[in-house]
Amino acid sequence: MAGIGDPSKPSSEAYRIGMRARPAALAGAGLPKDKFGLVDWVAVVDQEKIRPLGSLDPNTPDTPPLDLDIVIKAKGDFVRNVLFPHKAHTYWLDCQSCHPAIFQMAKGQNKMSMVEISQGEWCGRCHGKVAFPLTDCSRCHNQDKVAPQ
Repeated sequence: MAGIGDPSKPSSEAYRIGMRARPAALAGAGLPKDKFGLVDWVAVVDQEKIRPLGSLDPNTPDTPPLDLDIVIKAKGDFVRNVLFPHKAHTYWLDCQSCHPAIFQMAKGQNKMSMVEISQGEWCGRCHGKVAFPLTDCSRCHNQDKVAPQ
């Protein structure tokens, strides 16, 4: 499935595919890497190593990334919630890439599961293919659950 979170072991097929598909041209590019040795594309943009274009059409006005974080409550008692950062995603994609075909824009309407994600649904449409693999649980599951007051 998603992996065991051990950076010393290739823990999923998605990880092995990602490692196999790494272009040799990026090897000496000096781009920041995550703990698995894959290019950390958010850090690449944050460090201004590259500046993604809003469109290949030079006449299309540039739209800044959407700076909106969404907390997705994890179903399990022993796994942290997910903080979904729209900003990191809208560097690369526009809203119509995901809404409404993959995700409904209504709180609680997207009944996701890690099994479905690892099978290529929901976040798995990109993660494990063109975006970082599902090997590091804490990369997404990064928000403590808040006890009810």
